[in-house]
Amino acid sequence: MGATYLARSTAAAPGRLAVIKRPHRALLRDPDVHRRFHHEAAIASLVRHPHLMRTFGVGEDGDGPYLLLEYVHGTTLEDLADRSILRSRRPDLCAVVLIGVQCLSALEALHDARD
Repeated sequence: MGATYLARSTAAAPGRLAVIKRPHRALLRDPDVHRRFHHEAAIASLVRHPHLMRTFGVGEDGDGPYLLLEYVHGTTLEDLADRSILRSRRPDLCAVVLIGVQCLSALEALHDARD
């Protein structure tokens, strides 16, 4: 439902990488998108979990609302899946289960913060 951009901080931590997350432009016509986005930001800013990026801030400018998130260097699930496909091999089952457990743990932390 959104787009992410890699950014380099020029203010509080010069040169530090961060991520800017925004809703897709087509969705910005819906006022509910703004409400949900700010709700997500409020919950995310409360949660500290090893499998979630930290939320540094939330704002809105001429292009709409945005979240400023921690940048975590590494590969994506999409990259891992693509590599498996290119090698005509199934992903390692233990790795898949571990990633799934870590995702569920992060989701649990978010749901606990919401409640």
